[in-house]
Amino acid sequence: MRQSARPASLDRRQRTSLQRPDSGAEATPGLSTRFADVLARTLPAGAPVALLDSPWHGNPGDAAIWKGEMETLAASGHRVVYVASVGTFDRRRFDRLLPADGIVLLHGGGNLGDLWPPHQAHRESLLAELDDRRVVLLPQTVHFDDRQLGHQALRRMSRHPDFTVMARDARSLECLRSAGLDAHLSEDPASVLRFDRSPPAASRSGPSVLRLLRSDREGRVTLPCTLTA
Repeated sequence: MRQSARPASLDRRQRTSLQRPDSGAEATPGLSTRFADVLARTLPAGAPVALLDSPWHGNPGDAAIWKGEMETLAASGHRVVYVASVGTFDRRRFDRLLPADGIVLLHGGGNLGDLWPPHQAHRESLLAELDDRRVVLLPQTVHFDDRQLGHQALRRMSRHPDFTVMARDARSLECLRSAGLDAHLSEDPASVLRFDRSPPAASRSGPSVLRLLRSDREGRVTLPCTLTA
């Protein structure tokens, strides 16, 4: 049930850290926050879906989230009939492939905010254009540096008549609900991934180190002096 809308409070207590999100402090007692379980409670069984805002960029974390989303949807019996990124969404093709009872899913991650404006703008554009469809935003973290922009963006998103958001941390959940959005806590989709293969043997003596680092604005890691680039 959608709560009555009121301005989102994006003070220090609610503005979510991108580095260390709060975990399940606001979970409803007795309800699992596993991504597959939250998805099962949100989507009609077997409903076809379109998965939009696909991560066609170089962030390996988003690629892992995408893989977790796709694996969970397949295991849950949901057929993905249409996929598009920020630059490839085609409304005519979308309408042709997704039936009337299909669900629109928006890729999760950490770009609900003003850190990555193209993705937020695309998300809001889709919500405005697809107001005749059920839309679900997969687990996201909320972060706005500009509080006024944050208030405005969340109010715009809350106008969609059938929109559900999954939050991957408690502060984001509180922020979304305070804006009148139908929000639910869920683990990150990447948490479903399992890596069963043993790493390859080191080609030289001594320990081997695999570094998977980002080069964008979120890549704020200083390497120890013993790990040269």
